[in-house]
Amino acid sequence: MANVQHELEQLQGLEQDRPQKVEMRWGVKGALVALAPVAAAAITLVTTFGWAHWTATQTALVATEVGAAIGLISAVVAHYYPGTPKEHVAVAATFVAWISASLAVVSGFGWWTLTQEEISALGALVTAVIGVGGALFARGKVFNTLTTRAPDNPGPTDPADDDSY
Repeated sequence: MANVQHELEQLQGLEQDRPQKVEMRWGVKGALVALAPVAAAAITLVTTFGWAHWTATQTALVATEVGAAIGLISAVVAHYYPGTPKEHVAVAATFVAWISASLAVVSGFGWWTLTQEEISALGALVTAVIGVGGALFARGKVFNTLTTRAPDNPGPTDPADDDSY
């Protein structure tokens, strides 16, 4: 029973040591939330008034690129905003999405002269490498403080070895 009490005390100590979550100010949140509709309106104006002669596919690619960039910016701002918890996984995931969307825009607008097979292979390779790299980066930054045991606490003993059970 002493081991259980000791574990509870350690978990309570870990809970107290955990940084408290601080909400972002509404001004920052509002600005980040407002980026998406402003970007959508800008893309609509550009295509509707013929300022850019894009196909429907190119318009969709630009909208996806802008959405991925806004997601990345939002994740980075939330990650580095003072007092908020660090979100390594969100930053890594939105970075991968942004790179994938950028590759799609570059190939969709024909800004490089590769064959369709080469574009597909390069896109898949870069997405896979960045996806795995981003996942490894994020995993290296995440630490579970509730289930990881302290070095001085070997964990509960086997009930068969303990007469107090």
